[in-house]
Amino acid sequence: MFIHMSDFSLRKFFSSFTTLGLVCLLISFDSASNIISQEVLNADKKHTIDYDASLFDILPYGSTSKINNKHIQHILEQLHAANFDLAIQYITQHASEIGTDPIVQELLGGALAKKGEITQAAETFEKIKLSHPLQYTALTKLGDIYLYQGKYSQAQAQFEDSARIAPSFRFNHQRLGKIYQQQGLKQKAIQSYERGLVGTA
Repeated sequence: MFIHMSDFSLRKFFSSFTTLGLVCLLISFDSASNIISQEVLNADKKHTIDYDASLFDILPYGSTSKINNKHIQHILEQLHAANFDLAIQYITQHASEIGTDPIVQELLGGALAKKGEITQAAETFEKIKLSHPLQYTALTKLGDIYLYQGKYSQAQAQFEDSARIAPSFRFNHQRLGKIYQQQGLKQKAIQSYERGLVGTA
């Protein structure tokens, strides 16, 4: 089994969530696993977690089936252009048509998070969790907000719930690896990092 990852990029993964999969040099899974093990086991102080908000760019679960929806297209265009206020305004204006759609609500939560309105973003993802509990990407993004706030146990619960629904969604495993490493659970961290290498986006 092979993954898209250079030795340098894999090491950098431990300080950035977004490195995984961004380079095109091939190394074997065994080599990647060995590097992970060395980095985790040789850590001589408590691991700290550097937050990275890029997860909010991940498309919501189910969005590919609605990619031709004019509302979702417009919202995505605004988000890609970093026009967060315009995206939020559009969703608000068309609430009667699209307000309860979990994909739209997840995009709204992402826009709020990117804009720095963390409390409102968390509330939005919490509502999705209640109304659409299988919307695993929203659970992961809620976990990311808790991670940003330093609420590691709450973040862990969201990532674990999302991982139960979508075991191959690699972002959960990457973040759980960070949390387990921070807790000193090194073997568990290694296992999560390895699952994060071969999962899907």
